[in-house]
Amino acid sequence: MLQKGKTVMLMSKNYDNITDEEIEKAYELLFNKKGSFDIEREKIIKSMESCYIESVPGSGKTTTLVTKLLILADKLSKGNYEKGICVLTHTNVGINIIKKKLGKKGDILFNYPNFIGTLQSFIDIYLAIPCYKEKFKKQVVIIDDNYVDKYNESLIIKNWKLKSFIKGTKQNPKNTNIEDIYFNFKEEKFCYGKNRTLLREATNDKYKTFYTRIEKGILKYSEAVQLGGIYLDKYSVLKEYFSERFSLILVDEMQDTKEKAFEILENLFDKEKTVVQYTGDSNQNINNGTKDWNKGDFKYNMNSSKRFGANIAEFLNIIKNDDKIKGNQEIQDFKPILFLYNEKILLENEKNGNNIIFDKYIEVIKSRNLDMKEKPIFKVIGRIGKKRDEENKVSIYNYFKNFQSKSNPNKDLLFGTVKNRNNFQSSTKQIIHKIKNEMNYFLRKNKIEYGLNDILKDDKNKIELHLIIYNYLKRKNIDELNRRIDNFLEEKIEDKIDNKFNFEDKIFCKDEEENVYSKNGIKLEIDTVNGVKGETHTATLYLETFFQKNDVENFFKDFFENKEIKKQAKERNNHLYVGCSRPKYLLCIACKNCDIITRYKEELKEIFEIINLGEEKCQKN
Repeated sequence: MLQKGKTVMLMSKNYDNITDEEIEKAYELLFNKKGSFDIEREKIIKSMESCYIESVPGSGKTTTLVTKLLILADKLSKGNYEKGICVLTHTNVGINIIKKKLGKKGDILFNYPNFIGTLQSFIDIYLAIPCYKEKFKKQVVIIDDNYVDKYNESLIIKNWKLKSFIKGTKQNPKNTNIEDIYFNFKEEKFCYGKNRTLLREATNDKYKTFYTRIEKGILKYSEAVQLGGIYLDKYSVLKEYFSERFSLILVDEMQDTKEKAFEILENLFDKEKTVVQYTGDSNQNINNGTKDWNKGDFKYNMNSSKRFGANIAEFLNIIKNDDKIKGNQEIQDFKPILFLYNEKILLENEKNGNNIIFDKYIEVIKSRNLDMKEKPIFKVIGRIGKKRDEENKVSIYNYFKNFQSKSNPNKDLLFGTVKNRNNFQSSTKQIIHKIKNEMNYFLRKNKIEYGLNDILKDDKNKIELHLIIYNYLKRKNIDELNRRIDNFLEEKIEDKIDNKFNFEDKIFCKDEEENVYSKNGIKLEIDTVNGVKGETHTATLYLETFFQKNDVENFFKDFFENKEIKKQAKERNNHLYVGCSRPKYLLCIACKNCDIITRYKEELKEIFEIINLGEEKCQKN
C-alpha cells in the first residue's frame, strides 16, 4: 500500500517544484484564456508523493491530470532525464481524450521511456504476451473477450454434446453462460463464475475442444491478467526493471481496476523508487473493481463538481450518506423530479405511438427550456436492460418495448442487431458471407490468381478480417470498411491491385434509430447505466429496474428505515449514484408508487418535486 507523504525524486535529476506560473501557463494552453485552478486541484497538480485521489463525478480529474502532464512534458523536453512517466487508464477513449488535450506539447510522453496506454495493454505487452510466448513457444493471436465468446459459441454450434453440456436441455437446463467460461492457468482447468470448476481433466474431449482456443493464442482479458501475474511472480526482477524505468505512475479510474490487475500494480513498482498516484471514485464501482485501491492514510479529495449544480449534488450526497459533494455555483440546476406510476400506467405506458412516462419527461424538459440549451442531450437510463418473463421483475424493456440490449442473449454475442433494406434482422453469417463474396469477386475482377480462402487459411488473417467486419457492423461506417479491407488485401497480396474495393452498403436500415424515442422535437436516447458511464447529459431520467430488488424503492427503504446498509444495497446504490450523476441541469427518477413512498411522502417532498402520473398533477412543496 502507499506510504503517507512519501516523496520520490523524479527522473535522474531533481525537478524544480511545479510552480503557480507553470500551472497558469498550462491553463492558458488548455482553455485559451488566462486563469488558474482552485486550491483543491492545484494541490493535486503539484503533488509528487504517492497518494490516493478520490474524485466526484464531473470534478475535472482528466483536466487536472492533463495539466500536470503538460507541465511535466515541458520539463522532460528541457532535461536529459533517464526515467519516464507511466500513465494508465481503463479505456482507449480515456487515452484519446488525454492525447487530444495534450496536443503536440505532449508528444514526448508517447515516446520511450514514457508510456501512456490502458492498464490492460500495459499488462498484455510487458507481462502476459511474454509469458504466453515462453509457455507455448508461439505468439498470442488476439486478446479480446468478444472474440473468445464468438469462438466458444462456434464450438458448441458444431458439437451438440458440448452444447448440451454447457447450455443443458429443456429437461435438464444449466445456468452456465458461454461468456462466463475462462481458463485458470495456475490450476489448468476451465472455470465459470468465481473459480467454479467446469472442466478439469485434460484428457476429457470437451476439455480438449475448449483448449484449442488457448493453443491458438486466443485469450480473454482476464486470462491475460492471470498470465501477467504468473510472469511477475516468476521474474521478481521485473519490479526492479520497471521501478528504474519509471519515476511517476499515474493510474486513472481505479474503481474499475479488477483485483488481480490491482495486485500486479501493487507488486510491480517499488514505492521507495517510484511515485504512485491512484485516482478514482469508490462510489462509481459498478464493474466489480477492487475495493482496496484507496486504503491508506495519504489522500487528496476532489469534492467539487464542475458538471452540475447544488440540487443534483444534494441528492448525490443523500445516496452517499454524506455532504462532501459540492455543486457548481455557476450552474442553475433544478430540483430533482420523482415520477410515480402504478401497475396500470406501466402496462398501458406505450399505446398508439405514445409513451406516458417519456412524454411527461419531454413535457418537463420543454417547460424548463432545456431544449434551448446548446447541443442538448436527453437520456433515459436504467440498470437492467434484458427482457424478463418473470412478473414484477422490471427492466428497461418494460418502459420501452423496442429497447435493444447489448447483452441480449437472443442476439448474436458479438454483432448485435443488423437490419437490411427489407427491415428484417439479418444473421451475422449472412453479412460476413456477403462481404466475403464481394471480396472474392473483387479479386477475380482484378485477375488475382488466388482467392480469399487462400488468404484465410492463416488463422491470424481470418481473425483480422472478422474484426474488420465486426467493427463495420458495430459502427456502420461503410467508408471505413472499404478502406480497411483495401489495406488488408494490399498487405496480404503481393500482386499490385489498381482498383479500390467498394462494398455497397445495403445492409443497414438508416431511417430507424435504435433505442430512441422522439416527440415534439425532443429526442430521448435510452441506455443502461453502464452504457452512459463517463457521459454528461442536459437531463437524465433514471428508471427503476429490478436487480435482486427494485433498486429505487429499496434505496428509499434503506435510507429511511435501515441504520446499516448491507453490501448488496451499496452495490445497487453505486448504480443509482452513477446514473444520477450524469445530468447537468435536471435529474428525474421514475418508480412505482409503493408503500415506502406513501409512508415517507412528506419527507420525499423535501428532496423531490413529485409528479404522480396516475393523477396527472404536480405536487410541489
